[in-house]
Amino acid sequence: MTALTDRSLVQVLIASTRPNRAGEPTARWVAEQAATGGVFDIEVVDLAKVNLPMLAEPGHPSERNYQLPSTRAFSEVIDRARRHRFS
Repeated sequence: MTALTDRSLVQVLIASTRPNRAGEPTARWVAEQAATGGVFDIEVVDLAKVNLPMLAEPGHPSERNYQLPSTRAFSEVIDRARRHRFS
C-alpha cells in the first residue's frame, strides 16, 4: 500500500543501463498501460539512475545484510512495492 492510497504499489524496473536501451520505452509503456486500470499505484524505477554499484556488497543479497548506504537506499525503494515488473 502506498502512503497516498490504499492501493498496492507495482514497480516497473528498467533493468538495462546501456545507452539506447529498448527496456526504457517498453517499461514506460507497461507503466502507462498498468496505470489505466486504476487498480495499482505504479512507479518506474530506472536502474541507470540509481547509484547501485554492481557486486559491491560482500554478502549475498538474500541475506539482506547490506553494508553500503547505496544498497540500503535501493532496498528501501524496492521494499515499498508488493509487485515488480522487469523490462
